[in-house]
Amino acid sequence: MTVSPGKQVAYAGVFSALSVVFIMLGVFFQMLELFWFYVATFCVMFPLAKDYYFGAIAVYVVTCVLGLLFSGFNLASLSPYIIFMGWHPILAHWMRRAKVPLIARKIIVAVIFDVGYYLLYLLARYIVFDSEWINRYILVFIAVAITPLALLYDFGLGNQQRQVRDFVRKLSV
Repeated sequence: MTVSPGKQVAYAGVFSALSVVFIMLGVFFQMLELFWFYVATFCVMFPLAKDYYFGAIAVYVVTCVLGLLFSGFNLASLSPYIIFMGWHPILAHWMRRAKVPLIARKIIVAVIFDVGYYLLYLLARYIVFDSEWINRYILVFIAVAITPLALLYDFGLGNQQRQVRDFVRKLSV
């Protein structure tokens, strides 16, 4: 069954709007920032549940652009969503559909998260601070803390993505 491009764009538009609302809640209520960013990630999952890759990419891009505009270009606050959370469902869904082996998927996710965290560290070092202690142990910290957290996040988000897919199928929207 072929779905019209208009329906896909409408689907992406609705979830883009919801995602931007959740991102703004995260920006304004910083105590729950990561929670709201995680909820915004669900908005990327809904188009993927219907295999609307264009819609999911549109939700992510629109959320990043409007989030930056509405937050006054607060890149420091939005960086967890932009660097880590927003794109992950798209990549994970594509790798599952392409039948990439499980070990390779986990390695790819861990490497991307580690590189993203290192780039975030470099940005923070350039803008905010430069600590010799942190400079000395950043790679150890990434290996010991960030890699396991990335794999745990990937596992949890994979389960959530399956639940979203099942939910959308039951609704038959």
